[in-house]
Amino acid sequence: SLVGNKEYGNFIARLCTPNVILMKLDLEHATSGLGADLNNIAFMLCTADLLDIKALVEHCRTHKFDLENTLNIKVAKSAPKVFFKGIISEKARSHDDPSTVTDDVKTLNDTDVLSNDTDIVSPFFNLITLCSYVQLERIDAYLQENSKITLDQLIDKKFPRKQMSNYLKMWVRRPPAAFSYLLSLVGRQPDVMSVVCSRQDKSFFASV
Repeated sequence: SLVGNKEYGNFIARLCTPNVILMKLDLEHATSGLGADLNNIAFMLCTADLLDIKALVEHCRTHKFDLENTLNIKVAKSAPKVFFKGIISEKARSHDDPSTVTDDVKTLNDTDVLSNDTDIVSPFFNLITLCSYVQLERIDAYLQENSKITLDQLIDKKFPRKQMSNYLKMWVRRPPAAFSYLLSLVGRQPDVMSVVCSRQDKSFFASV
């Protein structure tokens, strides 16, 4: 209320608000219309670390906001719906097994992600959200050695439309690199920059 300019005032107010509260408020805002703002949801979930996601899920549960059910109702397309629900699941980032890399790559390669059938797209997104950062790095190394492509290139091949491709390329990066990738997408959009930057603290930016 002390700042005359509404945009600056909102930005400063956000800087004074804890991250997990901002994430919940932003998710409520992103799903408040007839559908969902997929970008807002993805920019938040795909750049957060596992502790932030767990804190968010617990905060939503404590404050009677059914996050999984909201995503299920509001997100119309199968691919982002399965993807987002995988990110907030208890098993996210839990798969870390060098012996399954070959099978993991086969699953990613074989899944028809362009289908609108949830049962068909699920294997790809269930696996990609389960994988730890180390497992994703093993998959990337295997692809480069055996198929001469990177994980990024596989994602681009599977998702010729950039929106979902960008979401996944944030998800497979560790948070500082994911946020850096996000900034490359939205750096010229002041409103979006205000939202995404206000959710992070100073130490995080040092790592970015």
